[in-house]
Amino acid sequence: MVEKQAELNAELRATSDLFDTIDQSAQRAAQGMADAFGNVGSAIGDALTVMTGYYADQAKLQEAHKAAIDAAGNDQKKIERENRLFSLRSSSQQISAFGDMTAAAKGFFKEGSTGYQTLATAEKAFRLVQFAMSVRAIAQDAIETGSKIANSVARIAVGATEAVVNAIKSLPFPLNIAAGAATVAALAGIGVSVAGSFGGGGKNDLAPTNTGTGTVLGDSSAKSESIRNAIDALKDVDTVMLSYSRDMAASLKSIDSQIGGVASLVVRAGNIDASAGVNTGFKSNATATMAGIGMAIGGPIGAGIGAVLTKIPVIGSILSGLFGTKTSVIGNGLSGGPQSVGSILNSGFDASYYSDVKKKSSFLGISTGTKYSTQYGAADPGLENQFTLILRQFNDAIVASAGPLGAATSDIQNRLNSFVVNIGKIDLKDLTGEQIQEKLTAIFGAAADGMAAAAFPAVAQFQKVGEGTFETLVRVASTVEAVGASLDLLGNSAQTMGIAAKLGLADQFDSVSALTSAADAYFGSFYTKEEQAAAKTAQFAGVFSSLGMAMPETLAGFRQLVEAQDLTSAAGQATYATLLQLAPAFADLQASMEGAKSAADIASERQDLQRQLLELRGDTAALRALDLAKLDASNRDLQQEIYAVQDAQAAASAAKTLADAWTSVGDSIMDEVNRIRGVTDAAGGNGFAALQGQFNAANTAARGGDQDAAKTLPALSQALLTAAAEQATSRQELERVRAMTAASLEATYGVISALGNGTTAPTVEQTTSRQELERVQAMNDASRQAAYGVVSALAGGTAASARTATPIDTMITAANAATGKAPAPANDDLIVSAIEALKEEVAGLRRENGSAQTEIARNTKGIDRKLDDVTADHNGMAFSVGNASAA
Repeated sequence: MVEKQAELNAELRATSDLFDTIDQSAQRAAQGMADAFGNVGSAIGDALTVMTGYYADQAKLQEAHKAAIDAAGNDQKKIERENRLFSLRSSSQQISAFGDMTAAAKGFFKEGSTGYQTLATAEKAFRLVQFAMSVRAIAQDAIETGSKIANSVARIAVGATEAVVNAIKSLPFPLNIAAGAATVAALAGIGVSVAGSFGGGGKNDLAPTNTGTGTVLGDSSAKSESIRNAIDALKDVDTVMLSYSRDMAASLKSIDSQIGGVASLVVRAGNIDASAGVNTGFKSNATATMAGIGMAIGGPIGAGIGAVLTKIPVIGSILSGLFGTKTSVIGNGLSGGPQSVGSILNSGFDASYYSDVKKKSSFLGISTGTKYSTQYGAADPGLENQFTLILRQFNDAIVASAGPLGAATSDIQNRLNSFVVNIGKIDLKDLTGEQIQEKLTAIFGAAADGMAAAAFPAVAQFQKVGEGTFETLVRVASTVEAVGASLDLLGNSAQTMGIAAKLGLADQFDSVSALTSAADAYFGSFYTKEEQAAAKTAQFAGVFSSLGMAMPETLAGFRQLVEAQDLTSAAGQATYATLLQLAPAFADLQASMEGAKSAADIASERQDLQRQLLELRGDTAALRALDLAKLDASNRDLQQEIYAVQDAQAAASAAKTLADAWTSVGDSIMDEVNRIRGVTDAAGGNGFAALQGQFNAANTAARGGDQDAAKTLPALSQALLTAAAEQATSRQELERVRAMTAASLEATYGVISALGNGTTAPTVEQTTSRQELERVQAMNDASRQAAYGVVSALAGGTAASARTATPIDTMITAANAATGKAPAPANDDLIVSAIEALKEEVAGLRRENGSAQTEIARNTKGIDRKLDDVTADHNGMAFSVGNASAA
């Protein structure tokens, strides 16, 4: 680095020496030209030496400037001062060279000629400019030294008017005006004013751009930070459980994101301006101006000379920069005129692109006038939509403040609708993306301050120094809501407290969060679980109500609610996020409710237990007394009548149940008797007695008109005769059974035939058949009675006679008695043998029954001990029922 610096210094010194050598050579050459060609040669030589001298001076000035910059080091102020001095000195040398070249050019013309006079006039003009530059140099030097400024300005001020007058007098029109303007400009550069200065500066009457200032209390120049500070204020409160604060936080979050979106759109779009058709830069009118000057001085010939001067390469270039108009764009960006909030909400925000244009006219390099104008163009609809969304969110956030502050939402909205938002011009020229977002945040914050002040004029009394009105509104509303929620949790009525009282309570703590933390700690330590559960349940019910939902009763219900949200919509996403934030607190509430029961819950639980105990004891009277106590006195008599009917029905049912039970016992006994007697076949089919009963029943039903029963008679007849063949003791017995079975079927046939013919009066055959039927039924009844008697005798271990009849024999005897016939002789040896066999079987049954009863007794004792163990562990209840908790 040092080597490169040394090389650059060496180059500058070499350049300066080179131009000095060229200048000396040029001076010698100029002298030679003057000696050889006279006045013309002298003019050429003078012009040459002016040029070489100018370049030599420039080289020396550059070298000195470089040395001064090096000496300044890192002192930025010294570097800037040196740059200004270098620029002024360089310009002064340039103007001096122009004047010297013009003086040298006079040698081309005869003294007193028009051309000579024209160049002489131009020389004076350059000398005036040189004078002005010198004056500025004096002023600059005075400023730099600090001690000479008063003397320099005083000396110049004394001769200011004289200098202007002399400049005007010394030159013909219009050069006198230019010289005077140059002098006035020079004097104005050092702070000396001359009344009635020439040309006019051109007042900048452009509408000021919006910088987001003017809404901060105590500092009108400070930019609004209401958006950022409002977001920070909401971080101090619970924006999940506090519904209004949650709505404000959602709006502000959206606003912050959308402002970033606007900045991104601007950056991606490039230049946001309306400068189409504006030709920026310097437009020279030197030819026309010099022709006019020449015309004024020397007529048409002078006009031609003036025009020709602008064509000379060196002189023309110089003159072109002295006369003309410079056009520049000094500002561009977005613009929005005055619009009411109501129209913005209904029709959208109307925005435009704009460009501020400045046109500066100059004469002899001196400004003679400046004009300003603004051009507008259509804005991108996407940007307009972003502006609409931002202002809509401000509207929603301000309306949400109405809840905590006790204002009517409709009144607040009406005030907002009539408020006029005037964004004005937002200058975005040459700003970075970050700077654009910062400016937009301040501008929109100032707009929100105006909206808040219009909607809630009274909030100004709570505004702190350094706050914007919107920031104050959000702080006050969120604080009031947080204090109210804490007091409601503790059971204190917050409705009677005003805004100032709630803010005063919050001021007793370091922050709102400190207040809520203290209240929560007190609530958790000094309130019962039942009180906490009730208060939290009421609080959650309010939260779910603000979301437009019913509070779920279980964790499963909460999960279903979360999973039901539509994540493809903005509203669904917002609700989903809120539910996820609520989830931990809701789970804690459910857990606390499982262990917390109210007094009513405990009383209800005790009543249920008492009822269960009375039911186990069978104390119907006590149960009915409990039920009657719950009824109104006017309805108790009616309930007593209901009890009486229920008792009667219960008694009838019990009697029937008892009868059925005894019938079942009797049937069981007869089944056992049949088994003992061997009536039932070994294959498990029906015995003779059972088949006889089925056969008789089917006959009776068939004679009554039952076709299905009649269809079963052939099969039953065959089964009955088969059983009789197996159990009959003689052929004669079997034949008698067959005869009776056939007679019964014939009688049934007669009845069925009569039914088929459609007759109702009994025929002789029917009468005979009916008599036969009655005889068979009498035989059946006699056989059944005999069977019961035999069983009773066998159970007693005795026999009424050695010739006790078999079941078939008994049936036949009964049938003969019914029909008046004498019984046939039976085989006595077979009957005695059958009775002995039955006695042995009964004895075996008694032994088996004794063993079975012993085993039953042993098992019963074991069961009794087990029941004692179980009831001991379950408070006297052999069985208990538990409720499975819902998942």
